[in-house]
Order: sequence, then structure tokens, then C-alpha cells
Amino acid sequence: MLLAARQVWIVPIVHTLADMGSLAPRVAAARAQDATGLIEDFWDQLQNHVLHLEVDFRQVRVYQDSLPECGREAQIVEEVARSGSANFRLLQMLMRRGARVEGTESVELLLEELRLVRQGIGIERGPERAERLRQLGLERDRYIAGRIDETLQAGEVGLVFLGMLHHLPPHLATDIEVRYPFTMTA
Repeated sequence: MLLAARQVWIVPIVHTLADMGSLAPRVAAARAQDATGLIEDFWDQLQNHVLHLEVDFRQVRVYQDSLPECGREAQIVEEVARSGSANFRLLQMLMRRGARVEGTESVELLLEELRLVRQGIGIERGPERAERLRQLGLERDRYIAGRIDETLQAGEVGLVFLGMLHHLPPHLATDIEVRYPFTMTA
């Protein structure tokens, strides 16, 4: 008997200020005012697309960039959604439709990256720091791929919400079909 293939649908995202936590004031100072409306439009379109997917959401596992594997994933989703994150409000809606949100990232890798980013804001970036950030991105992608392989079952669809600096497909198990289900328009 053939098992149904595992599918991962990669959903590219743009982080909002509400997603940035303690870095939000610094990011806001650097972000152009005009970008705020574009990002809000992006999330409105993305939410509409995702909520109208022709899929049984009870067969969907959701993987979120920067959501640590910690046993408190649902609580984190609720807290960040309340803070105003369009991204986490969408995760909240998916959970209410039966999707399961999985812890996606390594706490240790996230904390190391946060430390390096905080150190680099407002100062010249050195080559060693830049190389370590690049390496951390690679390690994060490998970790995310491992979490997907470990949790995604045959016949399920994984919705993977990833910032655009990630490149996940080379790290995924060979039995996972990768799809890009969205074309965003302006």
C-alpha cells in the first residue's frame, strides 16, 4: 500500500513590527513610513488566500519562522496575536480551523541570532559577524527542515511561513513535495 506523499507549502512572509518584539522600536526607526501600508496590504491578501485554501485544515501542520520548539507554542501564538501581529492572528485563525501549530525553531539558534542582531544595529558590521549570521541562517533552515521531517505525517500538508531570507527546499527530506501556492499581487 502506497502512503500519501507529504507536502510542504512554502508561504513567504514579511515580518511586521509586532513580530519584532523588543527590536520593534529600532526597526521602526529604520523602516520607511510608506512600507507600513504595503505590509498591511500584503497580510490582508495573504490571510484571504490562506483561509480560502481547498484543504482540510485538520490535516494541516503550521510551521512558523521564529516560533521556538518549547511546549508553549499555542500560548505564544495567542500572546503575539494579541500584541497586533497579523502573522500570528492568521496562525490563531488556522488553529481555530483545526490546524496544528508546531514549534519550528531552535531556541538556542534564535537567541544567538537575536544577540548578534542587537549588537549590529547602529554599528559597522564586521565580516566575522556577517559570516556567523549567514551560518546561523543555514543552521536555522536545517533545524526547520528537521522539525518538518520529524512531525509531518503522510497525507498531511505543512504550511511553512518563512521570511524571505530562508531557503528551505535543499534541506527537506526527499519524500516531501515542495509547493509554492501563492502569487501575491499589488
